[in-house]
Formats: sequence, C-alpha cells, structure tokens
Amino acid sequence: MARSPLLIGLDLGTSGLKAIAVCASTGACVAIAERGYQLHTSVPGAAEQDPEEWWQAACVALHELWQQRNVDPDAVAGVGLSGQMHGVVALDASGKALRPALTWADSRCAAQVEELNRLLGREVLIQRTGSAPNTSFSAPKLLWLRKHEPEVFTRAAVFLLPKDVLRLRLTGAVATDHSDASATLLYDIRRCGWCMELLDVLDIPQEKLPPVLPSGAIAGRVTTSAAAQTGLPAGIPVATGAGDQEAAAIGSDVLTEGALLVTIGTGGQLFAPLDTPRIDVHGRVHTLCHAVPDHWHLLGAILAAGLALRWFAGQFARDLVGTATIASLLKEAATVPPGSEGLIFLPYLLGERTPHFNPHARAVFAGFSLRHTRAHAARAVLEGVAFALRDGLEVLRELGISAAEPALLAGGGARSPLWRQIVADVFNRPVATRDGAATGSALGAALLGGVAAGIYADIHEATQRTIPYARVSEWPDVSRVELYQRQYERFRELFAAAVARENGG
Repeated sequence: MARSPLLIGLDLGTSGLKAIAVCASTGACVAIAERGYQLHTSVPGAAEQDPEEWWQAACVALHELWQQRNVDPDAVAGVGLSGQMHGVVALDASGKALRPALTWADSRCAAQVEELNRLLGREVLIQRTGSAPNTSFSAPKLLWLRKHEPEVFTRAAVFLLPKDVLRLRLTGAVATDHSDASATLLYDIRRCGWCMELLDVLDIPQEKLPPVLPSGAIAGRVTTSAAAQTGLPAGIPVATGAGDQEAAAIGSDVLTEGALLVTIGTGGQLFAPLDTPRIDVHGRVHTLCHAVPDHWHLLGAILAAGLALRWFAGQFARDLVGTATIASLLKEAATVPPGSEGLIFLPYLLGERTPHFNPHARAVFAGFSLRHTRAHAARAVLEGVAFALRDGLEVLRELGISAAEPALLAGGGARSPLWRQIVADVFNRPVATRDGAATGSALGAALLGGVAAGIYADIHEATQRTIPYARVSEWPDVSRVELYQRQYERFRELFAAAVARENGG
C-alpha cells in the first residue's frame, strides 16, 4: 500500500527555525528539527538578524529531518511557510541582502512612528490599516532605513518580510501573503491590498513591495539549486504561507468567528477570527487578515508570558537548576491558594502592548508580607500573566467578541494544568486544549503546503481532516471567579497608580 504523502512546514521564529514533517492523511507530526540563530543587539534599540543564517538554519533542519525514521524526502508533496512578522529585509536585484534584517523587535524607529502620526494621523492609520503605529511594524522601519541608510533604501529592489526570504531561496519567487502584508502598516485592511494612499504620502514605491497572494496559493516551486542544498524534491510546490499567528490559528483549527485562541508562549496572544473586519478605534488591538481567504482577525499581544516565568526562575529559583526548574516551580505554586494570599504581579518586564502600548511600563510585585514565600510569588506570576491577557479580552468583549465557545489554549503554558485553571477562572470561561498545539505555527504552515499541493481543497478541509477535536480541560469555579475578579480589579488599580506616578500624578 502506498504511503501517505508528507508535508513540510518551516516556521521562522525570532530565536530559531522549526521544521516539521507531517503526514498529509492524519496531520500527525512524524519528525521535527530545530536550529537556532542569533539576534544581534550591539547598538541600543537594534534587533537584527542575518538572513543567510535563516537559510542555513533551514537547510540544516531539513537535512536533520531526512535523517529521522519514517521521513523520505521523495514522499514530500508540498512545503509551507510561517514566520516572525513585521520585519524588513532589503534585497538587491539579485536577491542578495543589502544589510541585516530589521526584526520586529528593533525599536530604533520611534521617531518615525511619530512622523507617521504627524503625516497621516493616528486615527487615519488605524482605520486604514487596522493597527495603531508602533516600532514593531514595517512602515516606520522603512522610514528609518531611508533616513539613516538612504543608499540601502535606494539600491533595494524589494523589501521582503522574513519568511518570504526563505521562499525566495527555495523557489526564486518574490511574494508575500495577505496576513503578513496586513501587519506592515502599509496595507488596506478592508480592500485587502497595499494602501496606495499611504505609499504615496510616505513616498514608498509600490514596485519595492512584493505581490500579495493567498496563503494557500502556489507561490513557486523548489528549484534545482534549492533541492541540492535542502534535499527537497525539485519542482514541488511551495505555498505563499502566513504570519506565525495566522499559521498557529490554522494549526489549532481557529478559523471562524466565535472561536478564541489564547497562546502562552514567550509572549502571550489573543486571536479572535472575524467574518468581516472590525477595528478598535483606540488601537488597543490589531485587526489583521487571516490566512483564510476573505477573513480577518483581532490580535492582542502581551510581551512577557512564559518569559516572565523563566525570568523569575532564573532570578529566584537557581537552586532548582538541573532539576526541571519550571516544573518544580509550578509544583510549588500549586501549593498556594488562588489569589496568592494577596500578592500581585504586573508582568511588564519589557513594557507592554495590548491594551496599553506603553514601552515604559515595568514589572511590579505588590503586597508582600512575612507569610509570602517563593511559591506565592511563582503563583502570582502565573496569575499576573492571566490578568494581563484578561485586559486584552476585555477589549475583545467591547468589540462584540462573544464568549460562546471555550477558549482554546496553546503554547508552552497550555501544558500546565495549574496555568490552564487560572486562565479559566480569570476569564470565567472554559479552557480547551488540543493535542499538538505546541507545533501550531509549523503545523499550520505544513497544511498550507498541502493546500498548495492540491491534497486539500482549501484550509477548512485541511483542518477538518487533520486537526484533532478540542476537549475542555478546565471549567471555571464560581468561588475562584469571584476571588479573581476582585484581584483583577486590584491589578488594574495598581497599574493605573504606577502610570500616574510615572507621569507625576
């Protein structure tokens, strides 16, 4: 009997690349390989990466896949891509990078954010693009590049988003998809194309931006040269792909309005699909294109979720190093009653995005007494992350997002029963989990490769055939919901007081 075709998903993250091989019939991940690379921060505010390191990571990871059991490169039918969003890669006419990539984390363009607001108006930008301007986005990075490195801006034949560099190397084709394009601050969220009004005002030539294609379209085929370097079969289709959040939503089967995906990874995200675009006029959450054609989504993001727990472990649990530090901390935290006996943590180690967009916000522990222990503080970190996510949830509720379905929890935090229960209680909403959610972005990319290869008719068929049923794992407890509501109100009051103090109030 013939074996099922394999699909390859490449997820280009900020810290490393993940490659997975997926059985097209079942969606099961049969092999996985990861390769890290550096984020260069030698100049204050800089966060750059070498696109050549991305390509080398992809080549090495793919060859590691071929060495694993049950992975035959000749069985690969299609490739899909996902990756970090917002970045800018300047390429010359031959496809060579003219300088290191400006990643989403590069914050040197604060003056250009103000320039955007001055030229176009914050309200106009929100209505056109679905997002309030900030340093993460591509548009201010392009303005920064033109001001500080004009020769690079002029010489650039095209500016690509990070994942699209991999496709260029795989196929020779220049393209991007609607989800990634919609996160540049140069895209008309309602008309689903580059916003010519913005390009004209900012004097950014459209010919320097890539064509925009559907995420599941064939954006090119593996060239003979790329096949020699990667081991992929020459000629197989490569999908346009999607941004990492949209690909994760595919890998979690979060496609239609009414669903809610809550991701607790390094940062935290709230992803709510939309059938029609809905924009927060205050810019507290983003409205972006989904990878599903003619669909959109709201996205809220906090900067420190799992990162906050890892920071706490590194600073205050060094005695646990070598004995599964995080797992041990979670066991300690589980011994503490809900509410951490009044101890509250604001997880703003890196400032915050949703809903505050305040880069100056800072983390706070409040309410310490002699009875509090490290276990209390560890639980307060878990609760503080849930409260910060709840801030974003309140914005979604204002925008009419219902609580009809359980919240699907993904990311590393989804593996902790304690953290899942805290989210259920803080949100007052059942929490569901789905097997394989930890590989969501790479899995979503692989399924897009299957759509491009014609194995699935569309994204909906891909998820229906491969994604396991989500099961409710935790239900909110009425008594804890009431306690956490009071604690959440204190959390918000504490943040307001901190901001007032910072502003001299």
